[in-house]
Amino acid sequence: MVARYNKQGFRGRWLEDMIDNTNKMYAHRNIALITKVPTPTQVVRSNGKIVGARYEKKSTVDFNGILDDGRYIAFDTKECQKPAFSFSAVLSHQVEYLKKVKEMNGEAFILIFSER
Repeated sequence: MVARYNKQGFRGRWLEDMIDNTNKMYAHRNIALITKVPTPTQVVRSNGKIVGARYEKKSTVDFNGILDDGRYIAFDTKECQKPAFSFSAVLSHQVEYLKKVKEMNGEAFILIFSER
């Protein structure tokens, strides 16, 4: 099973799709309500036509929600094709956000998928 798509824009999409399916099961079983955090984007137009999009601001993490016991949960997802993960891929504002969640007794982590 190949976890990544060929295009750069879809990198990590397989993992997020799998997590979305798991989150649907959690919601159905009343275990947790976890949703994908949309990345704030702005449409770029040229001569009235949409030619792309750009990020408006930094997003926090990929997913957040609430567990059945009332605790907040937040996590980011990363995917790598190498046997070792480089934590330089985790942005400093994401680390700070996850630390704050933990300080406030929430659940915070990074979910890493490696093909190897």
